[in-house]
Amino acid sequence: MPVKRILLYSYEKINSNVLFFLNKISEYVDKIIFINSKPIDGICTEVHSSIESAIQDNSSYDEYIIANDLFYGPFSNIKEVFTKMSSYTVWSIDPRFYNYKSFVVFSRNSINSNDDKVNYLSSNIIDIDTNIIDLNIPFLHKSYFYKEEYSFFSEKLRRIYDYLKNSSDYDFDIIIEDIINSRNCKNVNSIFSMNYVLSSEYAEKSQYLSKKIALIVYIYAEELIGYISFYLKNIPESIDIYIVTTKEDIIKKFGTVLCDISNYIEYRIQVNRGRDNVALLVTCRDLFEKYDYIGFVHSKQSKQNKITAKEFRNHCFNSLLYNRQYVNNLLNKFEENKYLGLLIPYPPEFEPYSTIGNEWLNNYENAQNIVRLRLGKNINLEKNDVICAFGNMFWVKTQACKSILEMNFKIDDFPIEPLDKCDGLLTHSIERIMPSLVQRDGFFTSYVIPDIEASMYINTLMDSIKKLKRSM
Repeated sequence: MPVKRILLYSYEKINSNVLFFLNKISEYVDKIIFINSKPIDGICTEVHSSIESAIQDNSSYDEYIIANDLFYGPFSNIKEVFTKMSSYTVWSIDPRFYNYKSFVVFSRNSINSNDDKVNYLSSNIIDIDTNIIDLNIPFLHKSYFYKEEYSFFSEKLRRIYDYLKNSSDYDFDIIIEDIINSRNCKNVNSIFSMNYVLSSEYAEKSQYLSKKIALIVYIYAEELIGYISFYLKNIPESIDIYIVTTKEDIIKKFGTVLCDISNYIEYRIQVNRGRDNVALLVTCRDLFEKYDYIGFVHSKQSKQNKITAKEFRNHCFNSLLYNRQYVNNLLNKFEENKYLGLLIPYPPEFEPYSTIGNEWLNNYENAQNIVRLRLGKNINLEKNDVICAFGNMFWVKTQACKSILEMNFKIDDFPIEPLDKCDGLLTHSIERIMPSLVQRDGFFTSYVIPDIEASMYINTLMDSIKKLKRSM
């Protein structure tokens, strides 16, 4: 005689993860009731205020499944799990699932008995990769992705990711979309570990040739014409170049220096206000509708130590425009991952200028206020765990720029030149909220660096860590 099962399910928001699970589990249950959750047409219209009342009003079932939306899956056949655990009166996937009440099964007899022993499909909550890949356990708990646990489980989650992506019929996009919509952007970056050290010698086969790509360059410092031209001569010919400046003389000099490259070049003049932010978000706003990918660099001249400012600029330019092979490989990453929205240089770590661990400086409150006023809602701007586009230079998918464009900045929003401070301005907030805005549009942010620069960057980090430890 078939087992009559009822699912008592609660969820916070309707998303692809919730719908996928409910559609799959519906094959093995006779009825679904939601607990304090909104009904979903075609799936469940009956809602109870508590599990107890739902059980009391549905006392004729053989098994009661109590579950919520705090896990992913199923990755494999659920029927095999029910068959394997059919002799137990109370069971769950593992202790974590039981503690979170994420998937717990009770027989009718166990509800009124004193038998509180719980049996598990696996009692191992450490080797989660083995559970899923080798033992065919169909679910993965979301808590493994929480920032306080991720560092311990990252290697195991990476193995699960590779398995589900390459050897399973499960649509891993369900997990990616849920994480992007529920975690802060630094946590998302850590979870996916999709940061890139790319070859500057070998060019992969170009995958982006059908895409329209532009590079926007803002330059104010005339003495950097030669510096910037060097990088512009290194990019693929298919990339259109837009040079924005406040000075006609700069346009004339660029016309001479760049006369031998075949890229389409267009020059635009703007008033001396808002600098790189106005160049990107006002002067070149129309380009976001014309292109698929946009790169953005500018003649950064920080007020900090001049040597440090030069190193900062070199770090940004090399990370984004090192040479033709590197830019080719960088653009391929957008094609390889549809959820990758923003590629940024690793945070600068040059003595005496260090950003790691002090990313917000004096800009957190300003950034929150700007987002609230411009978008009419709060965005999860994590105060102590943040990823920033320092220097405001990057490559971005234009699809990931809806929110930043929705903020509709105008020239008058920016302070009049000359600026009297080097932190706490609108420009400093924009570079820090960009990854969060990209995530709001459904994409994540990754760091990128050329292989030849990576070794030097690692050495710099090692020196910083040594100094920090010696001072403790």
